[in-house]
Amino acid sequence: VAAAAAAAAAPAVAPGSKLLRMPGLTEFLAWVDSRSLRKAAVTNAPRGNAALMLSALQLDTYFEAVVLGEECARAKPHPDPYLQALQLLGLQPHEAIVIEDSPSGAAPAAQIHTCRLC
Repeated sequence: VAAAAAAAAAPAVAPGSKLLRMPGLTEFLAWVDSRSLRKAAVTNAPRGNAALMLSALQLDTYFEAVVLGEECARAKPHPDPYLQALQLLGLQPHEAIVIEDSPSGAAPAAQIHTCRLC
């Protein structure tokens, strides 16, 4: 529902956008889907920016939930956004893994295994 709402609020992507997925992301997402894993996006980006980026990357309907730091009691680096994502997905920290592309990610503080992209 949250991902669908974010997609509905997303402004149109400007023609000629050069925003590209990281190498290997499409294949990784296919691997995740082939295992029917639950998915949430956790970001400190403002809602409009997050919606635009997800739309530009054609991921606006991919995640079951999009959790924004600004909508939590405390944003990253606090673990609150990750804990909210876990709650929305009905998971415990030991049942999840975070793929983090930001140095401000605090998944370890939420006791979630984390892989950091460089």
